[in-house]
Amino acid sequence: HIRKRAQLQLISFRSGVRGCIRKKQEHIHIRKRAQLQLISFRSGICGCIHKKREHNRIRKKALHQQISFHNGGHNCIRKKREHIHIRKRAQLQLISFRSGVRGCIRKKQEHIHIRKMVQLQRISCHSGVHNHIRRLQEHIHIHKRVQQRQQRPIKQGKEPEKMETEVLKYPGNECT
Repeated sequence: HIRKRAQLQLISFRSGVRGCIRKKQEHIHIRKRAQLQLISFRSGICGCIHKKREHNRIRKKALHQQISFHNGGHNCIRKKREHIHIRKRAQLQLISFRSGVRGCIRKKQEHIHIRKMVQLQRISCHSGVHNHIRRLQEHIHIHKRVQQRQQRPIKQGKEPEKMETEVLKYPGNECT
């Protein structure tokens, strides 16, 4: 939006300059006519007063044109300054936008960093769970071996030795 406004200002500034050039050319044309009238006034004897009045009228018009030309020049300068002001504002907005983008990138990186930390914590939690499962499986395996030894057939003349069937307990593992 700001760039469009800046472009429109630039176009209006350029058209203002063209208008100034056109006014300047008209002013020069009127001055030439006034000079020609002045020459004809000086050279002619008849109708001197009439020509003098016309000459004065043309000179006044030329002066008015000159004043309007100067005003046009001031308008051009004002428009140029406004255009520069709008461009500066656009640049400042762009700078603030870029710093905002950098802020977004920084926040995004912080977010990713926090997510990684959470994932690492989750992994360590999972490894704790895996350790617990492994201990549980070892406990079940030992318990099965004890049961298998107890169920072996009795050899003649010997009683099977009584094995301790005490369950190994690990911290955090309350299995019976």
